[in-house]
Amino acid sequence: MITGPDSLNYFYRLWIIFMKNYQQIRTQAYKYYKAVELLHLTTTLQEYQHTGNAEYFGFIAILEGWKIKVIVKKTKNGNPHFLSVIPNWTTNKKRDRLLHKGNLEED
Repeated sequence: MITGPDSLNYFYRLWIIFMKNYQQIRTQAYKYYKAVELLHLTTTLQEYQHTGNAEYFGFIAILEGWKIKVIVKKTKNGNPHFLSVIPNWTTNKKRDRLLHKGNLEED
């Protein structure tokens, strides 16, 4: 058993690591919960892309103040499956997704 002043530091560090992991897991779980809710509620397809032998479907919604985009992929002869969740992305006035901010030539 660890005793003395080092034991408090050790347990404090363990607690910090645990809480960071807990918050990350909690955030991920909430994000996927909202994605499932979006797929149950939505009736409109917002984005569609066909590439080769796959189709991509994009569903967008604002749920409880969170802007969420869910991507579903369907292969040519397969079933659709969940691909990703994109929470709170930034868009410009043309509603294009921004992958950066600022001027890339100057940065």
